[in-house]
Amino acid sequence: MNDIAQNYYSHLVKAVITTNECAKKFYSFDEETHRKNYYSHSAALVEKDLASNYPNLTQKEKNIIIAQQCEILLNDEKQRRLTGRSSTIIKLEEVINRTLSQQGISLENFPYFAELPTGKLNATIIKVPNTTQYLVLFENQIYTFVLLLSKVFALSLPIYRDRVGESGISIDDSSIARHLYNNPEAFQRFYELITAYVLTGSVNNAPKYIPSYEVSYITEQLIHSMEIFVVAHEFGHLINGHFEKSNDFNIVENYLGIKPVNEVHFNWNLEWEADVTGAQLALASSLITGITLPWVYTSIQLFFHGLHFFDRASSLFSKETYNPEDKRILVKSLSHPAPALRHEHLFGSNGIEKDASGLSEIVVKILNILWYEIEPKLLELKSKLKTE
Repeated sequence: MNDIAQNYYSHLVKAVITTNECAKKFYSFDEETHRKNYYSHSAALVEKDLASNYPNLTQKEKNIIIAQQCEILLNDEKQRRLTGRSSTIIKLEEVINRTLSQQGISLENFPYFAELPTGKLNATIIKVPNTTQYLVLFENQIYTFVLLLSKVFALSLPIYRDRVGESGISIDDSSIARHLYNNPEAFQRFYELITAYVLTGSVNNAPKYIPSYEVSYITEQLIHSMEIFVVAHEFGHLINGHFEKSNDFNIVENYLGIKPVNEVHFNWNLEWEADVTGAQLALASSLITGITLPWVYTSIQLFFHGLHFFDRASSLFSKETYNPEDKRILVKSLSHPAPALRHEHLFGSNGIEKDASGLSEIVVKILNILWYEIEPKLLELKSKLKTE
């Protein structure tokens, strides 16, 4: 059904490998080297999960399960490198397909999902030239951005247990601030994430770490919801007929470093419309995923505000003068509105209803605290780099 789109994707892969260093590195897959680099971290993740959920297993039983699970993870990574389609992409495809069906939305051709690493922090929808088929392409940094940002946010939440052992989250300002300053790991992890991005150009270079079980559980809710929203936004363009509404079809040489690729440079009104449709689909997907609505709302807020602070960090390091009191949007995309503007429009009068639980409203509070704690360190690092 997607043979034309799949063949065009293969064409893009061949082309991008010749022009993009990030892609060359990604597709230069050496299984033994990857096994050495990847196995120990995967084993630690599996072992921690087993300790939390199956504490009575013997060490021998644990070792067998760890070996089996690591092989599954390694094979999935191998498939991701060789075909551009990981288990994550396949699951996202399934959730979006089922959500569209549930909402009574039918598409002439369901897009082909794949990963095309160019070193950016993005996902996009591309029309296969001279056809009615589409590709939804994921940049290789989007997964790590979503993962590590979700971890930082989850680390920042004041989690408590009530008298019967049930977990809860305090959302009042004093509890949030007290938790963050009593447990400063979130500050360090946010700093590591930001500096990896602005100094090396890749969030994939941020240090890996394994948080507690409760933090990992919250992280998983946020990751899945955020990934669904990112994909659903791209479907918003397709559902709303934006390829037909916009005449601005550009040859996007800067996007992939190759040509020809037809990607619509949508105007901002169309981007806002896609955000609303994407959010509606993400919320509807909760019936498929079982993730409760407060986490879906929170993930959308986290996505926009996270991008906003990445923009602020980029501005801090790229400009000769930087005013810490400047609250304006400092970096703007040519094709997309600034993240804070997208958030404002999405939850404004023409967007979607706000989260009634109040959970998502603490996103900006937490990220503001994190930012203003690490901002002096970033300025100090910038000064140090200038003198070297």
